[in-house]
Amino acid sequence: MSTNKYSHPFRKKWGQNFLTDSNLLDKIARTIDPESKDRFLEIGPGEGALTEKIYPLVESMVAIEIDPMLVDKLKRKEILKGIDILQGDILLEDIERMPIKSPVRVIGNIPYNITSPIVFWLIEQLDYWQDAFIMMQKEVADRLTASVNTKAYGRLTVVVGAYLDIDQCFTIKPDVFIPKPKVDSAIVRFTKKASPSINDDKYLKFNKIVSAAFSQRRKMLRNTLKGWDIPKHIQEDIDFLETYNFLKSNDVSYLHVFTYSERENTEAIGIRPVVPHSERSRRSKILHELSDKKKSAFYEKSIGKTKPVLVEKNKNGMLFGYTDNYIKTRIQGPVSLENTIQNVLISDFKTSYAECEVLD
Repeated sequence: MSTNKYSHPFRKKWGQNFLTDSNLLDKIARTIDPESKDRFLEIGPGEGALTEKIYPLVESMVAIEIDPMLVDKLKRKEILKGIDILQGDILLEDIERMPIKSPVRVIGNIPYNITSPIVFWLIEQLDYWQDAFIMMQKEVADRLTASVNTKAYGRLTVVVGAYLDIDQCFTIKPDVFIPKPKVDSAIVRFTKKASPSINDDKYLKFNKIVSAAFSQRRKMLRNTLKGWDIPKHIQEDIDFLETYNFLKSNDVSYLHVFTYSERENTEAIGIRPVVPHSERSRRSKILHELSDKKKSAFYEKSIGKTKPVLVEKNKNGMLFGYTDNYIKTRIQGPVSLENTIQNVLISDFKTSYAECEVLD
């Protein structure tokens, strides 16, 4: 146990790290942007450093703190008179039972060891809050905002992302806290999706299914979810997602995408299940977009490089052709270059071709 200059004994079990930098506290307050009509719930106010910045600017505020010594200290602060300061564990509380009118705006510097439970608690309290600004471990913030096919992408990303939009506001270094943590922190903003991907009554089952899906990352998702009553159309979506992720993970320059059609004397006529035409179009669009991204990335790698080009045709005074690695090129030059091989410098790329200059 250690003490700070205010003689407060830090409780390691509660993950107490107090933010001490006044300029940073001002930056956090500006990011939150409190207004006079706002009602705030603060989780873990600590010694009230951020509370003192927010409370004078808003209509009302409730703070819940698990440490009884800090609760007593907060209640004695003259500047915080009028705030309902509760002693308790936020995970055992419901916003609707608190002495404040909902919806509220939520703020908190929460213990790193219970970040995930508190984020899931926010999902369970969706009807009672407007937005939330939570300070958490940077690693957890990265997991919340991770992209598909990254190591950080997991259950937390999927479950929270089904209900909430998440933005990392900025990173905070350890040396502005007392005691100093060993890792970076981040301010994360949560807002509710206009239309959650999963209905409230399916939340518990959805959470369990996603947990199972990420429990064995090396297995095919279809095999991992054996034993679960997954609707057929969801299973088909899972299969398509695995195909998409496989294609995305491969280092190819672009994809040839086309929908199959059931014509006589073709194998397509026997494919089961039959995918509706609307779904074929949706999947085709997704794969075309993936192909465009791969093609752009492939072309960008070639900018500034010299390549041999087989000049094939002249169109409206411009020459078109392909490099030895099949980049479509556009060259300004005389018609006499048609059907010749020219060394060119790739200078830029457009939507469907690379701009090139013929080298002497």
